[in-house]
Amino acid sequence: MSEILTKRIAGGLGDSLTRRQMVKRAAALGLTIPVVSSLLAACDDDDETAESPDPDDDTEDATETDDNETGEPGDDEVEEELAEAFLEDDGWEYEGNDRIEGSFDGEAETLNGAGATFPAVLYSRWFHEYEQVTGVRVNYQSIGSGGGIRSIQDQTVDFGATDGPMNDEQLEEAAGGHIFHIPVAMGAVVPTYNIPELDIDEPLRFTAETLSGIYLGHITEWNDPALVEDNPRLADIDQSILVVHRSDGSGTTFIWVDYLSAVSEEWAENVGVGTSVNWPTGIGGNGNEGVAGEVVQNDYSIGYVELIYALQNDLGVGMVQNREGNFILPNTRSVTAAAAGFADDIDPQLRDRIVDAPGVDSYPVSGFTWLLVYEEQDDEATAIALTRMLWWCVTDAQQWNNGLGYARVPEEIVELAKDLIQDVKYDGEPIFPGE
Repeated sequence: MSEILTKRIAGGLGDSLTRRQMVKRAAALGLTIPVVSSLLAACDDDDETAESPDPDDDTEDATETDDNETGEPGDDEVEEELAEAFLEDDGWEYEGNDRIEGSFDGEAETLNGAGATFPAVLYSRWFHEYEQVTGVRVNYQSIGSGGGIRSIQDQTVDFGATDGPMNDEQLEEAAGGHIFHIPVAMGAVVPTYNIPELDIDEPLRFTAETLSGIYLGHITEWNDPALVEDNPRLADIDQSILVVHRSDGSGTTFIWVDYLSAVSEEWAENVGVGTSVNWPTGIGGNGNEGVAGEVVQNDYSIGYVELIYALQNDLGVGMVQNREGNFILPNTRSVTAAAAGFADDIDPQLRDRIVDAPGVDSYPVSGFTWLLVYEEQDDEATAIALTRMLWWCVTDAQQWNNGLGYARVPEEIVELAKDLIQDVKYDGEPIFPGE
């Protein structure tokens, strides 16, 4: 069924839909993230300038267009504004003179990677484009950040991928020596909720105290005074809060609990940080889709997912108060602002986190997603292909980040990433055939 729908949207209608319209239509039809990825990978750049769907499509309904018949915003106005902000394509292009173009003599024809699910849509588009540019095929398996770390530790892949940095113990257990973390994108983890009485036209506001209180099990009712103080609408919601969390190890969880640890001493001391933790309360869902599914199916629930999942499932997306006291809506701009807030003090090895970032516009539950590579490579052809691919990921490939729902890496951090890529070695010598 998904294949038929994919062909229908990408083929018959894809030429006339913007990327945002395609994402919304795919969500309305119940398509999964991998299918949405296929749709977006099939789009030409010109697709983003299309104005309207095929008028002959009798299945189009009013919620899949930008406006209703009267020209006024529809009931999902805020959701569309969120989608537009998060999926915007601002026309950015890499302007450096160090671009990766064409194939390179002696490089491997295939690279294999595995790991984080969060950037899977982005990587699908990237690696489709990269094969067109260089002829190198990049196979990526979306198996979760924990799986990406284990795969690179065991040297069963050429590169791993994770949304949570490897800890010192994991680095020490790596079979091939020291591992570099190359940040290639950033994203937002958002509180998402299902309260039937509330429309999503006014996002709920959460503070560090209320989010940590909910997940510690101290705040158990939606009309708790701490929540009502910032959300008067909750005064009439006399319902227990059902807490949903990830049941599997994930980088999404790492970012979420890293934030809770940064803002709550009790969380830091009693629960801690990791890709999985012993949750004080709540029920589990497997993967982002599992958490989103539990929130959809259970009234008065709250969970955490990447923003794209909340948008696809018509879930409420909460604003989170940052350390400057501002309630911030998650989008690519507020995530980039979070990274920029740490740029001057970031660890040169780039394993730093960016939760609870300084800055008036910073969204506080933000994180990098990294590609993991060994500093010392044992195959020359693979090493050449790998370093060229990594360089392309932090330069030209960044043009697709915003349009697919990921924030670009700030220029200051890209320069540090380039330094690491140029330190990748084969037989003790730098192998990147560039600068």
